[in-house]
Amino acid sequence: MADPRQTLHDLIRRFGFSLAQDPQKCDRVMKVLCGNSGAQVSAIVAAIEDKIPTELVQNQSNWDDIRRDLIYRFKENRKLNHELALWTVDTWGLVLGIWSQSDLVRSNPGEGSSYLIRNHLQPVETTAKYANLSEWNKPPVYDLPPTPPSAEIHPYEFTTAQVSFQGEVTPYKRDSPGGKFIEISLDLPIDEIKLEMVAMPGGIFQMGSPEYEEQRTMDEGPQHWVTISPFFMGRYQITQAQYERIMGVNPSCFPGKNHPVERVSWDDAQEFIQRLNRISGRAYRLPTEAEWEYAARAGTDTAFSYHGGVTPEVANYNGNSPYGTLPKGEYRTQTVAVDSLYPNPWGLYHIHGNVWEWVEDIHHDHYGGAPTDGSAWLTGDDSRKRVVRGGSWHFGAKFARSASRDWYYQIFRSGYYGFRIALSG
Repeated sequence: MADPRQTLHDLIRRFGFSLAQDPQKCDRVMKVLCGNSGAQVSAIVAAIEDKIPTELVQNQSNWDDIRRDLIYRFKENRKLNHELALWTVDTWGLVLGIWSQSDLVRSNPGEGSSYLIRNHLQPVETTAKYANLSEWNKPPVYDLPPTPPSAEIHPYEFTTAQVSFQGEVTPYKRDSPGGKFIEISLDLPIDEIKLEMVAMPGGIFQMGSPEYEEQRTMDEGPQHWVTISPFFMGRYQITQAQYERIMGVNPSCFPGKNHPVERVSWDDAQEFIQRLNRISGRAYRLPTEAEWEYAARAGTDTAFSYHGGVTPEVANYNGNSPYGTLPKGEYRTQTVAVDSLYPNPWGLYHIHGNVWEWVEDIHHDHYGGAPTDGSAWLTGDDSRKRVVRGGSWHFGAKFARSASRDWYYQIFRSGYYGFRIALSG
């Protein structure tokens, strides 16, 4: 299993200082990654509960005294042995950049791991890049997929939105986490939306819904931690123009070249992808269910990636069936253009609503035994039953939640169902 100190270092770089203020989240992730390192992981989490990371970043000088006091207090409060208390405080100081390993020197070489801070340590502003709390508000550094052959990755800015628990919508601008590329082999007229693929950073997330989430269903649990490798996800649902260009037909109920193609089965989506791959020379595929939810959440753990909820101003669903206490809204009775309304915080449009999206996986009644590496779950149950995600224009808001899932037979076609594509990193 992974080393707890190195693991914490990597997680802090990914999640930011918020992890140092959330003992429950830190505990869950560390135990998944570090396995049997029980005492050290428990001590790391206990230090958060005792606010040791916060005190470290807020103090500016007298590091010997501060460190000595924190070790003593932590040891006494938690009834720990001196070695573990010292290791824990030093671990937090190291991963937060307060001090480096070279700043720690043995006070007595014969006493093993007893250390003092070198006297020359300067205040935190000049010695620790990440010790200033304001630094943690900057976007984290992501592991991103490599650029595919013959593709050009371009950064871009987009406007997403935050929805309050009262339904108030606040737009704000964001930079893409890793840029995008356009599939140039699918040559489309200038007035038709191009096939754009957005880089999704690798990471760890908790898949499924918590038991307290309103209007959840039993097949959304149990929650489990999943590791996702970097990949590319379609910025938009596949459009009617794109589908017709590849397949030669447009089966959709709601005509519009920039609307999502619908009335397509899982089998139809696979045929489209096979033909696209022959043209492009790439290995496009449907996203796995884990990848889909990871991309939909975009780093959030709320029911919707817009944080407080969802309204028809940001997503296309049946506004007569709102989520929770949010007010009713517009019911458009059909699909809308794939580049309309607000994308989620990672720049994906209509990941909530518009059309249900086929994913690769077979449906199971619960997540017991599900893969934890982000791969598709293709064993067990009925292989004809394929998962759909995201809700649609006809369904209520609860079906557009990030964790919501349903299934249909792979040959089933309806005006509610479409898809977007993915590409491995």
